[in-house]
Amino acid sequence: MRTVSTSSNPPACETTADAPAGTRTRGDRAERRLRDTDRRIRDLDSRLDDLDTEHQSLKGKFGYTEDLDHELRRIRNDVSECESKIDNLEGGLSDRIGDTEQATKRLTQHVRLPEGQIMAPGGARAADLDTFGKDNERRSPEPSRRCSR
Repeated sequence: MRTVSTSSNPPACETTADAPAGTRTRGDRAERRLRDTDRRIRDLDSRLDDLDTEHQSLKGKFGYTEDLDHELRRIRNDVSECESKIDNLEGGLSDRIGDTEQATKRLTQHVRLPEGQIMAPGGARAADLDTFGKDNERRSPEPSRRCSR
């Protein structure tokens, strides 16, 4: 806390005998300025004390705050690194998607070749190899039995 001491003895007033009544002399003006300055200093001192108290309160609430700029820069760097990793992963994923699409096209062509060969002789029944499974296997028909009487 700052304290300001002012002299309680004002400077001697200069009076002139021929000054009209109610006018201020230089000493009166100086004394008034001194009181105004003293009041302003006390107000500033009070504001400074209030700000110091508020600073201490905030410091207690938020802890050590001098390193916040460093922490903010560190967090921004971490975010930037994560964004670049995401960009790299997205690029790699796009490449893999393209490769998978090409492999799917090739496999589709490989399936169409046997389907075409099966259907070529003409006597074979059309089969969809994409959905053909064990339940759809063709069973050989049992020979019909003819009974003679």
